[in-house]
Amino acid sequence: MRAERLFHIFLVLYLLLGFLNLDSLPVVWNDEVQNLDPAVQHLQTGNWVSWLWPNPGATERFASYPPFIHHWHRLMLVFLPLKPFWVRLPFLLITCLSLWALFQILKRSDGKAYWALGITLLFAWDRSVFEIARSVRVEPLAMSLLIAYAWGPRSLWLRSFLLCLLPACHLLLAPLALGMFLFEGIKHPKLPDRARLLSPAIGIGIYLLYHYNWNISNAYQQLSYQIAKHSASQASNGLNELLHTYKQAPFQALFFFVALLGLTYHHIRSRQHNFWLYALGLYLLTLTAAQPLHRYWPMAWLLLSLALAPLLSKSPKWLLGLGALALVNGSGLYAARHSSALADRPARLSEPALAWLDQQLKSVPEGSLITGSALAAYAAYHNPNLEYGMPDYLQTFQHPRKAITEVYVLDFGTGHRGPDTLSLPPATCLGTYQPAPAMTVMGLKNWPGESYRGMKLVRLKDPKDWVKLMPQARP
Repeated sequence: MRAERLFHIFLVLYLLLGFLNLDSLPVVWNDEVQNLDPAVQHLQTGNWVSWLWPNPGATERFASYPPFIHHWHRLMLVFLPLKPFWVRLPFLLITCLSLWALFQILKRSDGKAYWALGITLLFAWDRSVFEIARSVRVEPLAMSLLIAYAWGPRSLWLRSFLLCLLPACHLLLAPLALGMFLFEGIKHPKLPDRARLLSPAIGIGIYLLYHYNWNISNAYQQLSYQIAKHSASQASNGLNELLHTYKQAPFQALFFFVALLGLTYHHIRSRQHNFWLYALGLYLLTLTAAQPLHRYWPMAWLLLSLALAPLLSKSPKWLLGLGALALVNGSGLYAARHSSALADRPARLSEPALAWLDQQLKSVPEGSLITGSALAAYAAYHNPNLEYGMPDYLQTFQHPRKAITEVYVLDFGTGHRGPDTLSLPPATCLGTYQPAPAMTVMGLKNWPGESYRGMKLVRLKDPKDWVKLMPQARP
């Protein structure tokens, strides 16, 4: 069977499984609603603000995070419903489109479709990549921009525009984008070309000033706060998380680092320039200086794939064997994650859990506050009398938009770590979410992973006790 046909079969299955588990894998989580919230606030109030971020000034004019993903959400909300499935769908589709484009780029680079297929599968089945594909973070958008650049558009203006959007996705990408931007400047020394190169940067810069309401000090304060949270002093924590993530995928991690060392050795020995290897080295240096969290790793895998493509067919057999082990390792984890989600589907679907929560909260009075599981954010978006506050950042409600009349806590279901209802101030339990039991397969019925099963909704007896829920007040 031809490699192209195998790839198309893989892509259809990747899309199908992603579609089946889009509402359930993962359950609604913090980063999802934090990235979504500024766009929802703009949709509902016309202002770019957020009460879910602790950064000083975010409730006046949001500038705590580069704005690309918030503008993306705002555009999608014009056409799609404000529900987890529909919020996630564009991220899955753009990931699959990026995989198709990557396969075409790699096939063009090496000329051998089977090598292109192998690298694309290694990338797609990397644990960080397939987990982030539907998790509503900015990485799928950033990877699509980089793949569009790697496609090699002839227009210098378009290439510059794509590079200038990378820092608007994530600040970690700023050094990488700057390095690639300077490379384009060296390649095109003529004045008209330099003008085409600089015009997108100037245009995006002016728009950012307008977006931040020309308040540079507020934007600087919020972004400085965000950078401080990802400082080098926290790099060891990020490395520990990265190592923990790849504990179940050792062959994938081993292949990455062995291939990186092999590329570097080949580069030094042959004295042939590898643009993507330079880009990967710059990104890894930036990542090491910040936090090498696993969710930042997909960009590194993408850069490695682009750097490795021209040389894979010339690699030693033992490296190809290691790549085969990595493929088995990655595909096994991928299959296990989706199988677990399908077997425990009733407890992991967000839509019925959200419908249950909406029903419980339909009669809350104006000025009600809810915290706990991030699923409650969607309930708040559907209810004008309700606002959601993240458990770790409740201090933003010390100056609420409305007087707080009632306070609710949505406890976390199976597999979560969050506020324990037993340690809360005096409260009344209003209900427990009990979906249908999980499927039993060969005696296994307690499937690993997070779900909404056992999720409790409680109401504090004294609304003033909400201050006891803030992190500094917890026992």
